[in-house]
Amino acid sequence: MLYEAYGIPVVCENGHGLTGRLEQEPERAAKYCPECGAPTLSTCPACNTRIRGHHDSITLGRYAPPRYCHACGSPYPWTASAIAALREMTEEAAGLSDADRAKLAASIDDLIRDTPKTELAAQRFKQLASKLAKGTWESMRAVIVSVATEAAKSKLGLG
Repeated sequence: MLYEAYGIPVVCENGHGLTGRLEQEPERAAKYCPECGAPTLSTCPACNTRIRGHHDSITLGRYAPPRYCHACGSPYPWTASAIAALREMTEEAAGLSDADRAKLAASIDDLIRDTPKTELAAQRFKQLASKLAKGTWESMRAVIVSVATEAAKSKLGLG
């Protein structure tokens, strides 16, 4: 039998990690999130593989759910929702030309995944953010902070 090094998580569809070790915190089991009311899950909706909870070597700290499934590569619902929100904000952003909107939209995936283009995407976002209305940038910033890679957050001055 294969040793499972990850705990059983409970995560809501909006990405609130209720626990990364359900087996040690059974009192955290819930069908719905106490923060937002969304249904909870422990497996990938695309392939039904269990989401990775806390690793055995991690004993402290709040559980931060992964952005993508380790088995099929699909974005989890909270990641897909964040990507969709950023795309909508980009489409509705005042003060940008159509070309700037296209550049911003093309950079979103590389802010959320570590790729060779992550640094370029962060540079573009930072440059174009100066053209955005303050409220638009603050809304985008909140979403980016929740799902961007550490490299992207650092480059954007958010880390």
